[in-house]
Amino acid sequence: PESENHREPVPVCCYQKDWCLRQECHVAWGDISHPPKLSELPADAVRLGCVPFLSGFAYTMNGQELFFKLLDGPTKSSNSCWRSGDDLVCTSGVGTLKAYFNRNGHHLYNMLNGFAGEGQTETSILEGDMVISELYRRALRINSQKDRALP
Repeated sequence: PESENHREPVPVCCYQKDWCLRQECHVAWGDISHPPKLSELPADAVRLGCVPFLSGFAYTMNGQELFFKLLDGPTKSSNSCWRSGDDLVCTSGVGTLKAYFNRNGHHLYNMLNGFAGEGQTETSILEGDMVISELYRRALRINSQKDRALP
């Protein structure tokens, strides 16, 4: 049972003995689940499909735009972005990211970006001028220092 996850004999377990999903997975720190081969499961036991692009948590391959400076309007400065409606427009080869501010969430890619968020406090992020700062403020329904209107 889930209440005994700490006694699990294997580092990863998301299934009961009959391969039914458990209410919660037990995943030991640093391990990744390895489910059975699809060919080993009963027919129609698994539904596979793709997550629609706009429902995913990643807009770009490495999330570099999250740590770019968010400006009020167009610029040619490198590593900068600005809002255009619900889109995010960025320099440095990123371009226009359609409906960026309408996504369900954003993968932060902190490790891939040199731990850009490490050492920052909640206050420094919320008061910051990065794209990630605006996302945090929007998620928490906090207006920025420049009083940008939230939809």
